[in-house]
Amino acid sequence: MKDSLVDRQKNGSSNFTLVELLIVIAIIAILTSMLLPALNKAREKAQASQCINNHKNMALAMNQYSDDYNDYFPPYIQNGSAVWNWAWELRKDYIKTPNIFRCPTGMKLLTDSGTNGSNDIIRKPYQISSYYNIAYGYNYSMLGDITSTPSTPTVCKRLKVKNNSSKILFADSYNATGDLLSITNYSIIKYTATTTVAIHDRHSGGANIAWVDGHVSWVKQARLNLQSGLFATTNKYWDPTQP
Repeated sequence: MKDSLVDRQKNGSSNFTLVELLIVIAIIAILTSMLLPALNKAREKAQASQCINNHKNMALAMNQYSDDYNDYFPPYIQNGSAVWNWAWELRKDYIKTPNIFRCPTGMKLLTDSGTNGSNDIIRKPYQISSYYNIAYGYNYSMLGDITSTPSTPTVCKRLKVKNNSSKILFADSYNATGDLLSITNYSIIKYTATTTVAIHDRHSGGANIAWVDGHVSWVKQARLNLQSGLFATTNKYWDPTQP
């Protein structure tokens, strides 16, 4: 090999032989295969951390809303309006940037134009319909429900919530019909085993959850453990009247 190198230097050439080039390519491929999983894991960890911060900001904004509205949580929609929902209200008065409503992992999976495209909250931050497809779901079941008569929203008072550290406020969400690309509303979640507005275990097999007291935690297999079990065991995470 030394002689070969000397010969090439004498000839004024330093080109790799085909064998040497293949060896270099093989080494690069091996290093890439070793590093890629670690890089992907680090990227997902960073995205999950950003998502946790988003939840914290939304929870803070929700508590500010409650401070301003006699301790009430907002309804999911206001008086049956098609041009108002809870996320828009928080964005309008309490959150400065629409990025807070954008989970980087969720947006990567939910690629419809309404969630990550021409009609999403980043490109159209003042288009209210975009805030129905943010991939963060509000606990519609018990906190922000509306009755069959839209003019009388059934919402909960913050101080009425029992054991508020274990009551869901927001969670990572998606349309559970099997179509992750669907534009179907993601901005609510509710308790029922067959619901299509579901908790989304998109962060390492679990979901980020914001609780009524304002803390945020990652829950492994959250949809199974918090949403899809028997009523007697899981409704305690949703119903503010449950201890």
